[in-house]
Amino acid sequence: MHSQNELLKLFGTSEFPAPGKIIRVGHLSFEFNAESIRNIRWRNVEVIRGITWPMRDSNWIALAQDSAEESVEIRDDEARISLGFTVDNAALNCSLAICASATGSIVAELAMAATEEFKTNRSGFSVLHPIKDVAGMPVTIRHSDGRHESKEFPALISPSQPAFDIAGIGHKVDGIDVEISFEGEIFEMEDQRNWSDASYKTYCRPLVFPFTYSIAKGEVATQKISVKLSGDPTTFTRESTQHELSFSSLPVRFPDVGFAVEAGWLPEDEQLGLFRNAGAKFAQVRTGPQHDTGFLENGSRFATAIEAEIDAEIVTADADQEKAISEAVGAMQEAGFVPERVIALPEAYLDSHQPTGPWPEGPSPRESHIAARLAFPDARVGGGVLTNFTEFNRCPPDASICDFVSHGITAIVHAADDKTVIESLESHPCIHESVAALAPNRSIRLGLTAIGMRSNPYGPEVADNPHLGRQVMAMSDPRQVGLFAAAWAVGALANTEGYPVDALSIASPIGPFGIVAGSKAQSETASGAKRIYPLYHVFRSAAEMSGQSRYSIKNLPPGIHGFAAGSNGVTRLVLANLGQKECELPMSGYTYSIRILDTSTYNDAAADPDWIKCAPCREGESICLKPLSILFAAI
Repeated sequence: MHSQNELLKLFGTSEFPAPGKIIRVGHLSFEFNAESIRNIRWRNVEVIRGITWPMRDSNWIALAQDSAEESVEIRDDEARISLGFTVDNAALNCSLAICASATGSIVAELAMAATEEFKTNRSGFSVLHPIKDVAGMPVTIRHSDGRHESKEFPALISPSQPAFDIAGIGHKVDGIDVEISFEGEIFEMEDQRNWSDASYKTYCRPLVFPFTYSIAKGEVATQKISVKLSGDPTTFTRESTQHELSFSSLPVRFPDVGFAVEAGWLPEDEQLGLFRNAGAKFAQVRTGPQHDTGFLENGSRFATAIEAEIDAEIVTADADQEKAISEAVGAMQEAGFVPERVIALPEAYLDSHQPTGPWPEGPSPRESHIAARLAFPDARVGGGVLTNFTEFNRCPPDASICDFVSHGITAIVHAADDKTVIESLESHPCIHESVAALAPNRSIRLGLTAIGMRSNPYGPEVADNPHLGRQVMAMSDPRQVGLFAAAWAVGALANTEGYPVDALSIASPIGPFGIVAGSKAQSETASGAKRIYPLYHVFRSAAEMSGQSRYSIKNLPPGIHGFAAGSNGVTRLVLANLGQKECELPMSGYTYSIRILDTSTYNDAAADPDWIKCAPCREGESICLKPLSILFAAI
């Protein structure tokens, strides 16, 4: 168990969600908590990522469960689980019953009784299918009229639903037969990798149905999911043998690392030295539709002070794109703001639209890109979106008129628990591969890639999070200031390997995505030292590698993510333990200079921006890396 102080260092909050209960009956196992059963395994192979029962309001925000009552009874060959809870001030009273058998069956039944009219965009079961051994594989869909249709789980991320009108699904995962049936609603499937979830999702209700809908007062809506698992895995997994880390050279440079900048995210003048030392190669400064000359001046001054190039992100509202972008040019010239790169987008495309439309009236993103090319003849002009890959996939840019493409990534669109956020990293290679297929021969300059949500394309605003909990669709996330966000960023940086990602923004200077506390009151510890977030040290290390020869790290144990680059005979690497257990890393193959950022060194690192250079080195033939700890090393 962690102390309250340790929890704050790890997660930025002392709230530690109760761990799930591991349920095992025969060869069937899964983890149960009040919001899901997840990581469903048969003969130790994950065949279903999870079964969840979210209740969402009219803005797609997940409603918290209240008055949860649960019972778990496990016998040798069967487990029975019951859960009762309410949502929305008891407007909906829900009861869930799950029966799991050693024969490989799971039956989940949900009853939702409305005590008053309950308005929702989605309430009920969702089934999450994993990516591994599923992407690109055959699946049989049973429709509500009894027809069977042969399809495949999408390999590249599908912008639209891969399957509709689902009453049943049959497929294999590593040789294991998975049969799932759905009752009580009409289900369909979406490719959740669009939102950086590590899953495909079969959900209700269909998106063609009207939103928002109601469960009438006194009505009881019921749903049922039945799962049948059988067979043996085709892959025999041996106990892994630890090997020394090794490195192979890649024919690419490590990507540039920079800041996302909006009003309120710029530091005070006395903090500029911290950000100069952080080494950002660029600042993505967003402006419009109204252009604040004072903010542009401050953005230009900040970029100059930290010796970073400027990427301008221009949001337009005028139907005449040439006029709108000309106004942006005028404001920039008045502010002395000179961008190296520009991406422009109509404001209406900050919202999400279905692949089939209807699309907003007025100018298209293509018109914005063309107008930006005319207005900024000396700058590189990008295409894409200023939100998530979802919107990029649904409205891909015309790569022929772009020098680069861009989108952002947020980890908490559908769920905000620690496990799901870490699992989201599995989707990043799928996203990068899909972008490369949509925009061939174009470099990728990722926008803000972070846990929190910068803006909400799916509703009027991001979710309120006044108590800084793990909140879906929130901008401010408590983990930003802890080891968690730093370790997650290591995973995000590592996952750019093998893809044409030339640059990515992994933070803002201060604010909800900051790497340093903002105001003087916030930024000083009890001893008066500056408060540096763990992410600062990851950012600075990655920035020092920018442009250096990239190396692939071999023999990384499960749960360990990392990246490496080198120049002038020195190779640097950063590793993070995103697993749930301590990991022993054999380190005797090279002469390492090692520092480890964990709960024991957190305070020293929070007080010293040069901590990596000044902290005592670790030595030994092996290093024990605790969960969410980060290792910085030079060879």
